[in-house]
Amino acid sequence: RVASGGVASGGAASGGAASGGAASGGAASGRAAGDALPDPAALIEKYGVDAVRVYLLSRVEVSRELPFREQDVAAAHRLLRRLWDEIQDRIAEGKFVSRRVLVAKHHLIDDITRALRRCRFHKAVSAFCSFLKFMRSPETTREEMDRGSIQTVLVLLSPLAPHLAAELWTASGASGDIAAQAWPEPSSELLHPPEVEIPVKIDDRVRLSLSVPSGLSSERLESQVTQHDSVREILAGRSIKRVVAVPGRIVNILLADVAPDESS
Repeated sequence: RVASGGVASGGAASGGAASGGAASGGAASGRAAGDALPDPAALIEKYGVDAVRVYLLSRVEVSRELPFREQDVAAAHRLLRRLWDEIQDRIAEGKFVSRRVLVAKHHLIDDITRALRRCRFHKAVSAFCSFLKFMRSPETTREEMDRGSIQTVLVLLSPLAPHLAAELWTASGASGDIAAQAWPEPSSELLHPPEVEIPVKIDDRVRLSLSVPSGLSSERLESQVTQHDSVREILAGRSIKRVVAVPGRIVNILLADVAPDESS
């Protein structure tokens, strides 16, 4: 189990109030409707300071008086536990950093930096929820996030869940105090690349991907894709009924007729 109680693998960590992470792995105790809500100290003892902290920061209007609802603190605990699991797996298995991960990491840097500067802490929590979804996607492998990228993510996590981030920082083999690390800067080239890769569907089936200039309007994107030699070769003279072009995302070409080998 984690020494300072970030996320324990078994039962509730002792001294959760002092340790501060997402302490236990157990389910929240059931409460009948109308029962008194648990006090903050009890929630800290059960889930850890970081889980309560993330819960509070995830609320939009943090200046208002808030009830400490156990199910919401439990949700923050689950978020931290999943982050813990995903990052631990990558500490063990990460070998390199892919461009997909680099782009996602720099978008996270940008999102967290903007949110903290504006004191929009719920936006920072939301950005980590999105990044967790990216890490858990079947398209994202554990091998494609190296320790350098992991450590950058932990620096970004530190203001939200400092105890958890510090434990993972040590587990990643990093030296020094995580709180003393320089804040990362986002790359403009990765945030706004000159070209983007666009999947092209024909009758709702992905047939190829094309690199096109970023920032194209839907009309210009449609024109570039439909006039591309590779697309024209696949179409083989068939008539286009409609084109759905979503800039930066995808192009779907719907045909007015069906090729003989696709009619069955």
